[in-house]
Amino acid sequence: MEKGLRIAGAALSAALAAAGAGAAPDVYDDARHAYVAGRYQDAYSALRTYRETNPGTLMVDDMIAIAACMLPDKRASGLQLLASLVPNYRPNPLLAAAIQQQITACSAARAPNALGAGTVTRSHEKDGR
Repeated sequence: MEKGLRIAGAALSAALAAAGAGAAPDVYDDARHAYVAGRYQDAYSALRTYRETNPGTLMVDDMIAIAACMLPDKRASGLQLLASLVPNYRPNPLLAAAIQQQITACSAARAPNALGAGTVTRSHEKDGR
C-alpha cells in the first residue's frame, strides 16, 4: 500500500501543479503531504477548499474523488464525483477507461489508482485479489 500511496502522491503533486497556477502553494503542499501520509481527510479538505475558489480540472476533481473513496463516510460522494468526470470533462478513451477502473475499485472499497499514475498496479490488487 505504501508504494501505491507514493505513486498516488506523485500523481497528486503533478495534477495540482498542472491545475493550480495562481493558487496558494501551501494548498498544494498541504494536500500532497496529507495524501502521501495517508491523511485522506486532510487531503480531501485541502482539495475541496482549493476547488471552491478555483475552476475545476479533471485531475483535481479526480483527486478529490480518490481522497473521498478512501474515507468510508465520503465514499458515496467520491463515487458520485467519479461518475461525473466522464460526462463533465469528456476525456479521451484511455482516461475514460481509467476512470471506470477507479469507479470499480472505489465501489469495492479498494484504493483506486490516481489518474496519471500510469499502469503501475499494487501487487496485492493484481488479478482482482
